Amino acid sequence: MTQYFVVFHNEFEESKSFTAIVGSITYGTYYSAAPLASFLIQRYDIRWTTILGAILSTSCYILNAFATSIFYLILTHGLLLGIGLCLISNASIISLGMYFKRYAHVVTGISLAGTGVGVFIFAVFIPYLLDKYGWRGSMFIMAAVTLQSCITGSVLFSLKLPNRCKNETEMELFDNPKSEIIREQAEKSTDSKSLLTSSRFWCLNISQFFFCMSIISLVILYKDFALTKNLGDYFAWNVAAFGIGDIGGRLLSGLLVSIPNCSSAITLFGVAVSVAIMVMVTCFMEVTIGFITCSLLLGIGIGAQVALYFILPSDVFGREKYVVVLGYVQTTAGIGSLIGPPIAGVITDFDPSYKWTLGFISILQLVSSLLVFIVYYLHSKRIKTRDGILAVLDNEDIKIGNVLMNPRAALVKRSAQGIGGADM
Repeated sequence: MTQYFVVFHNEFEESKSFTAIVGSITYGTYYSAAPLASFLIQRYDIRWTTILGAILSTSCYILNAFATSIFYLILTHGLLLGIGLCLISNASIISLGMYFKRYAHVVTGISLAGTGVGVFIFAVFIPYLLDKYGWRGSMFIMAAVTLQSCITGSVLFSLKLPNRCKNETEMELFDNPKSEIIREQAEKSTDSKSLLTSSRFWCLNISQFFFCMSIISLVILYKDFALTKNLGDYFAWNVAAFGIGDIGGRLLSGLLVSIPNCSSAITLFGVAVSVAIMVMVTCFMEVTIGFITCSLLLGIGIGAQVALYFILPSDVFGREKYVVVLGYVQTTAGIGSLIGPPIAGVITDFDPSYKWTLGFISILQLVSSLLVFIVYYLHSKRIKTRDGILAVLDNEDIKIGNVLMNPRAALVKRSAQGIGGADM
């Protein structure tokens, strides 16, 4: 989107803040349409949802070629294209949760690294298309590329999960008064409405909101910023460096948090602070090699953040609530993507040097990192509460030997262990 931003700005001669709305709506609907994607996957199938998204996205690229105004692009390149890409992306992400149980973090990092590969390839491919075919002609090529998702989507299929309803024998365990506290926690863990009263849930959502406000603004305006520094001639190298860094960041983050006792929340906090610092360093970079280096480091940091925001909900709320929490978080991310770029565009219209704009982006990153740290703190307290309950159960003669011999006791202990991932 960052390369087309300059093209659209020059073609239709609108302000940067108004032109940025196209990209903000693209990313906004890409995230906000996640509940729609989840509904279609549950109602129909992963395969057909992916194919529908590919057909919709392809149609939007073709319609873009006949654009007559920014308003036209807001509808086609913004709203409809964002929905189509969301259907493709969410189907692939949800399929990971169905296919892989072990090494889920590593698999997520590898899968999300595909985005970085795409950024790296299209960093060179899109400028070539723009030079050879013009921006309207390039839309037809992008349509053909997007249509290939029908082929990849055709090999995906939904796995039927076993019925997890409790039988009468399992329910009898809750007749035991000593199990009352576990019964209450188990009921809360299966009630998605409890999320709305969770401090961890809201901190995670607001953190994602500020993250997307900052990063989507940076991505959309990045080329225009490079042009103000007279570094536009080598911008393709910057995007390629960003793509390489993005691949590395997503892979490394998945590997890192798969290490025992490595907290995804603390890792995300450190990465977010580092990205905020790097954005400000980029603001004062004047030489090409330095700018490319900053792009590489930003790619590593942002790629890691994206991967960790997909991993963190599972670590904090458990697998049972992962899809629900991720749907809420992505919707919040969509709102941030809608709001951030126009605000950054307005700041840039008043200060073309981009110093205030990048300062604004850095502040958003720092706020996001602070909220992630709060999530870590609240979740740590939650884990201590769970461990205390397990200790009480052990003191009440639910010993390891009894757990192995008594299925009902085993179920009690599993319920207690689930409190760390469930919500209170």
